[in-house]
Amino acid sequence: MDHFRGKVAVVTGAASGIGRALVDRFAGEGMRVVLADAERGALDAAAEQVAAEHGDDRVLAVPTDVRDERAIDALAAATFDRFGTAHVVCNNAGVGVGGLAWTVPADRWRWIVEVNLLAVAHGIRAFVPRMIEQGEGHVVNTASAAGINTGPVMSPYYATKHGVVALSESLHFDLQMTGAPVGVSVLCPEWVRTNIADSE
Repeated sequence: MDHFRGKVAVVTGAASGIGRALVDRFAGEGMRVVLADAERGALDAAAEQVAAEHGDDRVLAVPTDVRDERAIDALAAATFDRFGTAHVVCNNAGVGVGGLAWTVPADRWRWIVEVNLLAVAHGIRAFVPRMIEQGEGHVVNTASAAGINTGPVMSPYYATKHGVVALSESLHFDLQMTGAPVGVSVLCPEWVRTNIADSE
């Protein structure tokens, strides 16, 4: 996209950290923003702040547990019901789980895979067909430097973030192969001051 004003951005994990920074930047560029987060109080506070600065008519807050594919379907429906479109979709929500690889409980593995990886797949499935139909759009998936490196005591995190990189690259090739007018980017930041260390 060359022009952002008046277009619509959707961000998961929008109440804090990278997600909140994305929302602030998109709103600052004149975009309408849809904030999605599982933490209702933090979501409402973030939406109120953005609306106070940029206008109520440009902000939509949708409580969303990204582990639930139906919740992401509802996020897409709410976005299109309110704004009629979505131009940038940021699959950004993420959590961190650590520990020696053989000590991480099965429920922690399941949780991080659902939030960090499956939620990205759900976001792609819910939004990309609509973007293809409307003839434009861009997907931004937040991975991590952990998606291109490995190390000790964070095997679930490394595994899911490698998955996000692979999924994003594969999505790029799928879109390219089919001639779809939708782009994809994957973010691989290093350490960022966020609340991810408190997520568990």
